[in-house]
Amino acid sequence: MRLALHFTMTMILGGSLAAFAQQQMTINPANGQSPEQMEKDKAECTSIAEQQTAPSQAAPQAGGRARGAAGGAAVGAVHAERQADDHPAYDRAPEDVQEEYRREQAKDAAAVGAVAGGAAQRRSRRQEKASETASFDDAFRSCIVGRGYNVQ
Repeated sequence: MRLALHFTMTMILGGSLAAFAQQQMTINPANGQSPEQMEKDKAECTSIAEQQTAPSQAAPQAGGRARGAAGGAAVGAVHAERQADDHPAYDRAPEDVQEEYRREQAKDAAAVGAVAGGAAQRRSRRQEKASETASFDDAFRSCIVGRGYNVQ
């Protein structure tokens, strides 16, 4: 179901991407093409560009927060051990207090790691979308120029 939803959203967004790209370009017939021919060529080039730049059908990568939290927890545990080594009273504290301290350090670092992991995942998705847009624009422009139009 998730794959089908991703594919459907890709097709919906792809259509709006084509319209957006064409609005950003000024297309003029260089060989006296009629307005009807121009619309037909734009539609065909849109279809070609969508086929050439279709994103992979794999589900988008997930789990950035979980990976960040796991990494953060590991960093927190190491930090807690280092802090304990530097603090002379730590060794004299009861074992349950030491354990609580290590657990709190790992928990705090995991929360920070989850935020950082989520931010990195969002940044990656934005970069991927920008790359898809640029690829679509290049493919559309190449097609429409090949059919005898000037594009600005």
